[in-house]
Amino acid sequence: MLHDSLRQLLLNEQEEINEWNRAVAQIYYAWYTVFLTLNGVALTWVFGDKPPENHRPDLKYAIVVFALWNLLGIIATIAVACYVRSSNTRVQKINDLLTDRIGDASVRVKSPMPALTSQIAYCANVVALASLLIVWIILFRR
Repeated sequence: MLHDSLRQLLLNEQEEINEWNRAVAQIYYAWYTVFLTLNGVALTWVFGDKPPENHRPDLKYAIVVFALWNLLGIIATIAVACYVRSSNTRVQKINDLLTDRIGDASVRVKSPMPALTSQIAYCANVVALASLLIVWIILFRR
């Protein structure tokens, strides 16, 4: 059996990890939504009705900025996914420690984080950002 003070420390750590994961997910998806919206607006501007060429500003700088933003978005998405995965592993270890001495072997508390769902979502986000990065690279080479 765990000492009461250690048990309380583990419960506090578990609660803090879950709070951080909620905050990270909220901030990440808010950022991701704004980011995709900006990409959509920029692509609409590029592919929309074009004014005469002499009035069109040079798009190369904007294309480079969006390509770099998408590359950084891919890196950030991978970092967030790794953080969520490691947090989920730690929460599961804490759950195992807290339930280790329970006599019923069938009792196993799982982490509240939807690990598989979040990993699929982050992979989908990487694919979307990589697709946008490819579009910007193709536009730059035109």
